[in-house]
Amino acid sequence: MEKAKVKRSFVDKETRETYNTRDNNIWKGTEERKKELIAIGVLEKDEEIQELEEKEPEELKVAEIKALLEEKGIEYPAKATKPELKALLEGAE
Repeated sequence: MEKAKVKRSFVDKETRETYNTRDNNIWKGTEERKKELIAIGVLEKDEEIQELEEKEPEELKVAEIKALLEEKGIEYPAKATKPELKALLEGAE
């Protein structure tokens, strides 16, 4: 089970639960749903992902680039090289 801090008040359509920022709610659910809610801006991104997004693409390691691609829901070939992964990441921005 994944957890994330609520960034903006919302009602989760899947669970029908209300989350708001006043109560410092922590959302709990699946990793897939968490990504969806981060993408629409109602949940905070994980600190680790935020730190990676602040780095310059040249500074990122292959594993870090893959983590960012996965966070954005972008598929990549298993044997992709670092330049190929960077191109995918840059194309998503």
